[in-house]
Amino acid sequence: MLTIYKTSEQGLEQLESLANGAWIKAVDLTPEEIQKLVGWGIDADIINYSLDLDEIPRMERDENYTFILILIPHRQPDSDTPYITIPLGILIKGNMIVTICRYEKEMFKVLADGKYRLEDVLTENQQAIQMTNINTEILSSMMGAFASIISNNLNGVLRVLAAITIIINVPAVVVAFYNMNVQLSGQNHLFAFLTVLGISLSLIAIAAFIFYKRDWF
Repeated sequence: MLTIYKTSEQGLEQLESLANGAWIKAVDLTPEEIQKLVGWGIDADIINYSLDLDEIPRMERDENYTFILILIPHRQPDSDTPYITIPLGILIKGNMIVTICRYEKEMFKVLADGKYRLEDVLTENQQAIQMTNINTEILSSMMGAFASIISNNLNGVLRVLAAITIIINVPAVVVAFYNMNVQLSGQNHLFAFLTVLGISLSLIAIAAFIFYKRDWF
């Protein structure tokens, strides 16, 4: 069923045809009514999303429209599950608003009775969209900041590990000279082992001092 309302000085008035600044209430649509909505410029996918009981809540924005899909409670008195949730599609296109739902709901009757002005609903909806966008930007900034912190911490850990690796490899290079199967000067000296050990420790101390000065530790 398609019902068209427009705000006047007396409240919401029901119209017979589409008018600028109107609210189109679409409930329990027939195939002919769906085609009528499509003819008014409503995307067929948006209509199908709003009528599909398996759809999930979301918001879509385009240059020409804003589409919000929410889940609202629906009572089933004759079922083992007394309450379920059903989708409600809210389309804002220019200064026209379209609500699409599979079942008639009490909230529509409240709006149609004129207890709430359509302009107020649109204003609050736009404010909610703006707040959502602001919060989304804040969350994106926070995620970027956390990613930068994690990256900096990881770089620090990798720098320390690289410095330790280099320091450990220094004595290995020195000792490798004395593992060759060739005659080396001083290899038969009484203090050859201590000399190699001293050179290794000295190089380790020099490397550690350099890395310390470069704030690698």
